[in-house]
Amino acid sequence: MKGNNISFSFSKVVQGYGFKRNQSGVFLVVLLIHCIFNAIVSSETNFLLDVESSILNESKNGEVDIDIFPKIKDKDGANTLMDWNGDEVMRYILELMNFEDTAYIDIKLVGFHDIPFKESDFTKYLDLQLSQQFHHVIETEKNEDGGSLPHRLSTAKKYLYKVSKASPTLVTNLTTTIEKYSGPRVYSKEKRVIPYTLVDSIIESDYTSQHLRSYTIYILNLFPTQRPYEYIYSQLGSPTLDEEFFGKGTQFGIDYPTVLGLGTTQRYMWLDMNAGPLTYGPLFLGDGLVTQSLLPNAINYYRPSEGMKVDNMIVDLVSFIRRTSDIIVRPSFYRMPLPPTKKLIIHLVMIHDHTIGELEKSEKFDWEGIQNSLDSIPRFYGHELEFRKTELSLLSNMYASMARTASLKTHTSQTRSKPSSPNNNAEKNNPNSRMVEASQYFDSEELHYWLSKSRESLLEDEKPKSGAVEIPVFLFDISYKFVLLLDRAFQAVSFPDMVIGIQTAQNELETVDFGFDDEPVFFDPSDATRPVLSAILQTIWGISPTELSWNEIHNAVQTNSLWSASPTPFDFFSPYKGLSFSHKDAALRNVLLMNLTKSVEKLVGILEHITERQSTVDHMDWSDEFILRWNLLKFKKDRTLNYLNLHDFNGSYVFLRSLQHDVNALENILITQHETAHKFLKCGKKKVLWIEIVVVSLSIVGVVSLLTYMFRSRRNRRRAPPPVEKKNY
Repeated sequence: MKGNNISFSFSKVVQGYGFKRNQSGVFLVVLLIHCIFNAIVSSETNFLLDVESSILNESKNGEVDIDIFPKIKDKDGANTLMDWNGDEVMRYILELMNFEDTAYIDIKLVGFHDIPFKESDFTKYLDLQLSQQFHHVIETEKNEDGGSLPHRLSTAKKYLYKVSKASPTLVTNLTTTIEKYSGPRVYSKEKRVIPYTLVDSIIESDYTSQHLRSYTIYILNLFPTQRPYEYIYSQLGSPTLDEEFFGKGTQFGIDYPTVLGLGTTQRYMWLDMNAGPLTYGPLFLGDGLVTQSLLPNAINYYRPSEGMKVDNMIVDLVSFIRRTSDIIVRPSFYRMPLPPTKKLIIHLVMIHDHTIGELEKSEKFDWEGIQNSLDSIPRFYGHELEFRKTELSLLSNMYASMARTASLKTHTSQTRSKPSSPNNNAEKNNPNSRMVEASQYFDSEELHYWLSKSRESLLEDEKPKSGAVEIPVFLFDISYKFVLLLDRAFQAVSFPDMVIGIQTAQNELETVDFGFDDEPVFFDPSDATRPVLSAILQTIWGISPTELSWNEIHNAVQTNSLWSASPTPFDFFSPYKGLSFSHKDAALRNVLLMNLTKSVEKLVGILEHITERQSTVDHMDWSDEFILRWNLLKFKKDRTLNYLNLHDFNGSYVFLRSLQHDVNALENILITQHETAHKFLKCGKKKVLWIEIVVVSLSIVGVVSLLTYMFRSRRNRRRAPPPVEKKNY
């Protein structure tokens, strides 16, 4: 009876898989193959998990630079990674070069009361934005021919969005706070003002309470028809709006309005659609002007007679989200970052035009603040960051004085002359009444040239130990009563090997050709803290200014000031002197992605050179070590990117370091095999073959004898007497 039940059950299973009763043998074969396949996959998975565990354990012991291959090559399951076909080398190359940097972004809709739409409406438009993009470098290095390397990197970037409504608690807290602290005071064209940190702290609390690991963009739409307001940085940390603070700047410097927020320690961003409207950017000429079309405002989508224009609002918000993703979440590289170094030294060299030790009239430069900001960037395992400071005087240091003198330039320009007196109408109405103004400035390229030549003498300290890299920051502190800039535009300039900055003794704020709502913005010529911090980020970590990105369509640099009015040390629209999460993530991500792509591209370049000739490929001996290391390389590359996408930068760095051991070993194997396949490329000593010497010698003797014989025959013909003609009588 039991046997019949088993037979019946087995028949049911066979028929469930689509086999007939008389095909049970075929089913058994398929089932056996399935079991074998699962066993192989399980063995491979266990082996790779063992490899991952070994790499992570070595890193916990502080051994990041150890090659683990000798320890794992003989372990069970290593044979499952021996898949290789010499005829499909190009397929393996394409698989290895498949880099994808994925960012997971949550969209939190806060408020949006009585607006008829669903989260799926956002998703529909966001899905249209999922075309593949690539990372780009704005300033590329020069190649061997003197031209620029491609701006596009081989690493693709991808955004995965998820849209959801924010919690009712967050909506209530924000609504209550904004209504309470907006207050009756009118500021900046009848807009009420709210301290920035009041709202930012509530959003940060919501982000941390949900234990989110993804990037999150909060879109606030709480008061669709209420009187507009805006946020200012004044009274950071103060619960009230006190009259004495208005118009007097902030603890960060000059005060400007904003409607955007950016996390400093957490990965969140926010836009208040009810704040503003706000317009900022260049006042006269230039790209990057931010208008209401780039900065969605609720007023634009509500008409009392027509109601809410939901589709227009969604389209504009999706466009804002995509721009935010490209500017904040995955910004362009400014230049190649420095490779990971065990010890990085940032050396400030302040060059004064007075005697060292003399009391400074205005010491606004915040070197300690810069150190705190840079210390907030997480460091890889075993890496150190050290700060040094040296003070020099132009009066006693001839190298610094020579650099200053050689790079000081004068620029003349023609401007409309001012009337000699307010009542002189003739001068006012004369269009030809002009004057020539001369202004001085430093040529940054000249400064860089002379400072590079005398670098060792200027630094005046011991050379960095092996494995350490030193980046000098040359800051000219000039007692100049007028504005003195680098290249007539900058307080600091970034170079690949140093940073150059300048500040003067002018105490008055200086206007620039940028503004908010047609009102100009200012900068302080006597304080170069923010520009120097920005330049250091560009030099060491290759972080791009917030307003700059690379446009692949136009193949040119694109200016977009959308997020320049947020907490960022770049540009003139923010007084902030610290770093946001965007800068901290970019610092580590740039180093990891650039070193990963360069390591793999170098290896692939060697392999592609070998595969150019099929005869070479046919003679290549693909050893077991090569095959196993190649497959481990693919695994480590994927793990490097996976840990990077999860913001585990140390985990990603550990796999990058382990991967580089495989890259170096594979390069050596390929070069050795290539030399073996092409023995004529070797530079070894050739054996002397006597038979070749005899044959060549006889050939030479024969040719010489033949030429001699021909020459003599021709000469004898010329010397022979002419034949005697016979005459007939």
